[in-house]
Amino acid sequence: MTIKKTMRCIAVLPAAFLAVVAVWFPVHWAVMLIHHYNNADLWGITVNDKSPLALISADTLERFGDAFFSPFAFVFVGARVAPSHKFTTGIFLAILYLTGAIALVTVVAQQYDIHISDGPLRIVALALTGIAGVSCGLFQAHKADQNAFINAL
Repeated sequence: MTIKKTMRCIAVLPAAFLAVVAVWFPVHWAVMLIHHYNNADLWGITVNDKSPLALISADTLERFGDAFFSPFAFVFVGARVAPSHKFTTGIFLAILYLTGAIALVTVVAQQYDIHISDGPLRIVALALTGIAGVSCGLFQAHKADQNAFINAL
């Protein structure tokens, strides 16, 4: 294994974590722009002279955006950084992300006496959004693995 491939293997997890942090800013900016420019002319569809996304509160919109794009970025970027076996790396990262999320909600929250104030329906919706983000990240990792295989031929 060359030094470049070794460095890329080492960089998989740091790149995945940095991608999660880096995706929070564009999601926040998009939510703020949606609520600042809630102009109906941009969307064509209006409800009470507001765009459809502007009707959703900024907090809810940002939480659902983060719930989708954080696991997507974690799996996708980590798999893209891997020098080979990108889909396998994506599966590992997906399992790692989901295990971490479950541990955070069940073990860590109880240990530090953190109470989740969301209702059960919102928690389920956020969990399903996160699973959709992981699934989309795995799909992109699979495509990257196929492209790497085709380019190697």
